[in-house]
Amino acid sequence: LTLVPGGLVVQGLFTLADGALRRSLARLDDAGRLDPNWRARGLPCLDAGTCRAFALTSLADGSVLLCGNATDLGQPPSGGLIRLDPTGAYDPTWTP
Repeated sequence: LTLVPGGLVVQGLFTLADGALRRSLARLDDAGRLDPNWRARGLPCLDAGTCRAFALTSLADGSVLLCGNATDLGQPPSGGLIRLDPTGAYDPTWTP
């Protein structure tokens, strides 16, 4: 898990968070409730919930970096490191 402004992002082996479909990644607010506006998406493994991240961390703007095996992350151009913007969308323009 990693802290983001107003809450935290959690990653693990789950398909539901607070009763809503969220595969492997979810953002919770400060009270521990699911943020319905945040959804990890934009890469096949994010959409299917099969991304395997070894670590994640947040940046000051609320975006999240995921580090994992490039194969498990769907072979993005940045290799095993991807950035999700503050809404949870994959940012293909980001390069490490």
